[in-house]
Amino acid sequence: MKAWYVYKITFGDGAFYIGYRGTRKPALNDLLVKYFTSSKLVKQRIIDGDMPVGEILATFTDQQTAYEYEQQMIYELFDDHNILNQSCYFGRSGFGLLNDDARKKISNRSKELWSDPTYRDKMVEKRKSSWTDERKLEQSNRLTGVKRPQHSDFMKSQPVNQAFVEYSKGERSDEHKQAISAALSGKPKSEEHKQNLKKPKPLTVCRICDKRLMAMGNFMNWCKQQDSITRSDEVLI
Repeated sequence: MKAWYVYKITFGDGAFYIGYRGTRKPALNDLLVKYFTSSKLVKQRIIDGDMPVGEILATFTDQQTAYEYEQQMIYELFDDHNILNQSCYFGRSGFGLLNDDARKKISNRSKELWSDPTYRDKMVEKRKSSWTDERKLEQSNRLTGVKRPQHSDFMKSQPVNQAFVEYSKGERSDEHKQAISAALSGKPKSEEHKQNLKKPKPLTVCRICDKRLMAMGNFMNWCKQQDSITRSDEVLI
């Protein structure tokens, strides 16, 4: 009969890793004898000659209980700088809602990992490499035919971010414009950008009701929705 155990392995410099494993052998005859964890970080350190010490934290008769205990132990130690585990699911699906303390611990650990340039570059490249042509095609196929209008209806049913709507309606402040200009200053412009800068600016109109500048095309579309308001009453060119 298969049994499950939660283990902790510790290296000489204090780095440690927590995991769980199912086996029909006694745990002491399995950990660091046949099984050397599923962590690539741990395996690489062992390959480099840094052999850790194993410790059995608990044994269980079912996988789910062992997994929950493992995640709980990782959660309790997740803010320790020596921990090698890079993910923690305690408080998520299967554990209930995350509390503030759990969010803080996981957030701090995530920030710590992403502050490491090596880790950040590795994750960015991993995400880029995973976005293959097959995945792009799969994503496109999922949103074609019947699924596309379903997706559209779903997105329309989502609550609107009113703060963003109000922001998008308003004009950018001078401070905002200066910040954008400073951020783009000195950056090379693409040929398409250069050509767009040479194009004449589209005709704009000012709507009297709210003094908002609008492109002529957008204004015409708005006028069609205002049955009771004539175009001559609402615009100053």
